[in-house]
Amino acid sequence: MMIDWHSHILPGVDDGPTDIEQSVAIAEALAAGGFTEVYCTPHLMRGIHEAGNDEVRWSMARLQERLNESGIPITLQSGREYCLDEYLHAALEDPLPLGDSRQILVELLPHSTADMVRRLVYDVVRAGFTPVIAHPERCPLLELPGHPGGNGGIRGALGHLLEPAGHPAGNGGILESFRSLFPGRGNGSAERSHGPNGQGMHAPGGNGHSRRSSDAAANPLLAYLRDLGCSFQGNLGSFSGFYGVQVKTTAESMRDAGLYDRYGSDLHTVQQAKIVLSNQPKQTAG
Repeated sequence: MMIDWHSHILPGVDDGPTDIEQSVAIAEALAAGGFTEVYCTPHLMRGIHEAGNDEVRWSMARLQERLNESGIPITLQSGREYCLDEYLHAALEDPLPLGDSRQILVELLPHSTADMVRRLVYDVVRAGFTPVIAHPERCPLLELPGHPGGNGGIRGALGHLLEPAGHPAGNGGILESFRSLFPGRGNGSAERSHGPNGQGMHAPGGNGHSRRSSDAAANPLLAYLRDLGCSFQGNLGSFSGFYGVQVKTTAESMRDAGLYDRYGSDLHTVQQAKIVLSNQPKQTAG
């Protein structure tokens, strides 16, 4: 089956859909693309997106009920996307991990420093959770040497609008690109495999621990996060230029280094879902 580990599908809790109808439309697009399980990971960002965990759970239950009534074969799982900032410690007092796991999705901020990231990620581990680093390909601090990436600035944020006609981001090529991440699987499915703590889903694409070790070791911060036991989640849109050419290059390098063990759509809007998931043949969940 195909699992979306990072989405902003819930209505009214962050910068995702503003109403449940938009959420249903996003779910329909994900189901048509072959996804059967979606993690709802709204932002928790002090002063901007501050919905409580109970509100997130209520919104998810309401949307799941609506999907069931509509016959949309998507199972929703709970979660949050936590900022690695000075407010993280308070959030860790009552966290909302990914499903029933001990994993927490976290994102680096544009102003993050390496020392700040090390300290906060270590605190997540010390609290008994496994950090899942969201879209590392968009984080300049985590670039692989020799593969310039970063967030692409304005062009990166608007890459799907700035690229010339026929660019994959404009013709629904991102999902097809995602399928190519799983060689040898006819339907592009991803299998969930559990470690000793019941954690993780490992992507068949991008293998070879020695390659992962040598490439990641060239970036001290990336090596530290890997050695600490962090997981890494790539964004589907990164692989066909949705965030710009530089992020695409970095994502491909990280994939080739075997860094990713899961992927997510990071969908926020119906329009984004159309760009990422449109015009692709429906696939059968494996």
